[in-house]
Amino acid sequence: MATLLRYYLTSILLVVASTQGLAVVYDQIDHGTRQNAIKHHWLSPLQENYPQILYLCLVIVLLHFIGVGTNNTLYWILLNIQVIVMLYSNLLIPNFLAFTVVQVVGAMTFVAAGGMTFSNWILFLIANMIVYGEHWYGDYLAKRPILYLLPPLFVGAMFWLKLHTMFPVRLNWWFTIGQYIAFAWAYYALWVYDNTRQHDQQVITKLTREAQYDALTRARNWFTFRHDLTQVYSELPTHFSLIVFDIDHFKQINDQHGHLVGNQVLMMVATQFSTILKQQNSRYDLYRTGGEEFAIILPATDLQTATKIATMCQQQLRTMSITTTDINFQITASFGLAYINGNDHDATAGFKRADDYLYQSKRNGRDQITVEGQSFRSDQ
Repeated sequence: MATLLRYYLTSILLVVASTQGLAVVYDQIDHGTRQNAIKHHWLSPLQENYPQILYLCLVIVLLHFIGVGTNNTLYWILLNIQVIVMLYSNLLIPNFLAFTVVQVVGAMTFVAAGGMTFSNWILFLIANMIVYGEHWYGDYLAKRPILYLLPPLFVGAMFWLKLHTMFPVRLNWWFTIGQYIAFAWAYYALWVYDNTRQHDQQVITKLTREAQYDALTRARNWFTFRHDLTQVYSELPTHFSLIVFDIDHFKQINDQHGHLVGNQVLMMVATQFSTILKQQNSRYDLYRTGGEEFAIILPATDLQTATKIATMCQQQLRTMSITTTDINFQITASFGLAYINGNDHDATAGFKRADDYLYQSKRNGRDQITVEGQSFRSDQ
């Protein structure tokens, strides 16, 4: 009895700990690959997944290689880990081609071990269809975790039952039950780990967005502007344009109509301008840099195009009116536009030029656009 208990505990500990460790390493590889995909603008799913595929395949091959010639207990433990990795890849890699590659490599190790009879091939293909079929019912199963776990647990039970029928002496009933308990425990632990990781990523994404965006207008905030401006400047000699603007007589609006109306003005301006920018280029972003002050970074945009965008924004403002139960008024804004192509010694200098042009527009009567020192009003 003590020997059997020791076997159970050893199997559970080694299988659970090993699979958790392999999952952590996989996450590190996955994170690094995604960062490279963003940096190098990879669009192919294969490019984004091949390091993870290679890692899983190497793990499977190494587990098989290490298991050859080991004692009976360790062999079944290593085989258990290998099967869990093959099944868990269904959760790790949603791409069908990647999943197929991992399963083919696993099948080849089974062939090398002499365990792939015709009936086993049929069972292997059915098991893969059952496990990968979870992708077709992902939304339904995500709300029913027990149902999500049933297919791999069923496949695992069939796997160890089949092995017992093939090797009844080396793998008696007690050993079979012990390995299946280790399998089920390890797979459940991996499933919990995966769900926890996804939840943490969602929280981080939410917190990152809240840290980057202005709560009132949903435009990006000053801290994000400072980071993005420095980042775009570092890409020189690629040129870019910078627009800064603020709403004319905004203090007067607050004083006469109240801060709620002032907030309504800010939100309307941000919404309208963001729509214009995204219609022009997905890389264009609006930032709230102060109370009524905003900025627009236009990467890889020449002066003529930037002037056109500033003009569109100014004309859009003139079509807007703020209306409540007892007031109705129009709003305007003053703009400063700087073209940054490397003559400015740093990003701050470029921003200061655009800000100076903004105040030049104000001095010239507001509701104007100043482009590299030249002020004008767009046609109404």
